[in-house]
Amino acid sequence: NNAQIGTERTVPNKIINISIVKKVDQEKGMNTENTTFESIRLGLFPKLMRPDGTPGLDLIPGEVQIGLVLVALEEEVSITGDDLDAWGVTFDDAYAAALDNLLARSTRNQLQDVHTVPGMAMYLPGNTDAASRALVLEDLLEVFPAEGVLFAVPTTDQLLLVPLYDMNSLSAIRVLVTATHLATQNCARPLTNQLFWTDGAQIT
Repeated sequence: NNAQIGTERTVPNKIINISIVKKVDQEKGMNTENTTFESIRLGLFPKLMRPDGTPGLDLIPGEVQIGLVLVALEEEVSITGDDLDAWGVTFDDAYAAALDNLLARSTRNQLQDVHTVPGMAMYLPGNTDAASRALVLEDLLEVFPAEGVLFAVPTTDQLLLVPLYDMNSLSAIRVLVTATHLATQNCARPLTNQLFWTDGAQIT
């Protein structure tokens, strides 16, 4: 299964605090009522997630999708089809905005080599959503390899990758497979133990 991840992107100059445009109910938590798309667009982010009935792009049908979430007030809520209809935007439009926001909050220095495994790297964003950075790897790698990148997202806060630069990749891939299986077996909320390949424009 192929998921197209690339869009024409213009990175916002800054991210604003959108908490002031959210309607929050102390019992029900955050919701998307009484908002406009422009008022929340800087709080939209893509998320690799288990399918939950909300719009998304399938990575593994029935197992993993690229969905959309609204992040504010240290909470996040999935964006539904009703939300998109109410805002008068398509999923593609909202996804493009979400990618812009993700890229604006992602930096190359958060991509760290695994020194004990030559050829392997991990993304350390300082929050709980590392997996979504797989969608912007073309921008995060200083030199994107012609042969693409293998990556794993065993949980939403883990992104492990092997850029296919040279022969170091072969042994690193074996470690990637093992580490991914161990991670999914030893966490409360695994995402997937599957490996993915990307050329920067699509994921398979």
